[in-house]
Amino acid sequence: MQPHLYRAAACFFCLNPDSDKKQIKRNNCYICPCRSTSQVAPISQQGLHIQRSLCNARLRYLKTKSFDPINSPMHDITQLLGHTDIYLLDQIMKGRYAATDTILDAGAGGGRNLHWFMREGCTVYATDRAPEALEALRDNYPGLPSAHISLAPVEQLPFPDAFFDHVICSAVLHFAENTDHFEKMFAELVRVLRPGGSLFIRATTDAGLPVAPQALGQGRFFLPDGTERFLITRAHLDQLLQRHELELLEPFKTVLVEDLRSMAVIVLGKQKK
Repeated sequence: MQPHLYRAAACFFCLNPDSDKKQIKRNNCYICPCRSTSQVAPISQQGLHIQRSLCNARLRYLKTKSFDPINSPMHDITQLLGHTDIYLLDQIMKGRYAATDTILDAGAGGGRNLHWFMREGCTVYATDRAPEALEALRDNYPGLPSAHISLAPVEQLPFPDAFFDHVICSAVLHFAENTDHFEKMFAELVRVLRPGGSLFIRATTDAGLPVAPQALGQGRFFLPDGTERFLITRAHLDQLLQRHELELLEPFKTVLVEDLRSMAVIVLGKQKK
């Protein structure tokens, strides 16, 4: 392996130490000229910053020649990104969000997905129905105004219509008690989103499961992993897209976990009227 592969100036895609000096800007994204757009997705300026930070972290780690939890690459990455969901990180690196945006994390828990948004200076709001989760969130983000933290279920969000540029709801909707409950939660997420904004959802689905899960009724299923979850089906999603005038901003994606559970990553856009 060539030493220049770990230089801080290296292109993250081709590892060419000079490629970052030749970045081509297209549609506000940066593309390394060594790779065609058909080979690699364009990367936003935010993604470029993250990639350069990773290269810098690797360089510092190699210089130490020993493991140091403070100077390790993982420490640098955590400082930059926290413990952000990797599928949300994909949207960050594609430039989905800007520092001027107002963001809601509905069902935020302790705030694992808020780190990057807080660091970038976004206007951040968080809700959860569990008081203990919000206490942890306050401890994790003492700089987040108290007025931006709300004890509220997803189906009763205390915000006016079209208040947020982007809404995040990760690993929450599959706890719906039935179809009606799920659709109320979904409708609230759409209500508070402005036209032209995006809704990021991560939830369990039946898509991709090798064996059909046991139906319990009203959209809930018993999964091979031993849990009971509400599963969003593609047919149901298509109905919701039409009803709420939404569109898919990314292809419908699923991740199959040991053939026991399938997780969907859904990025929706609210159409402008």
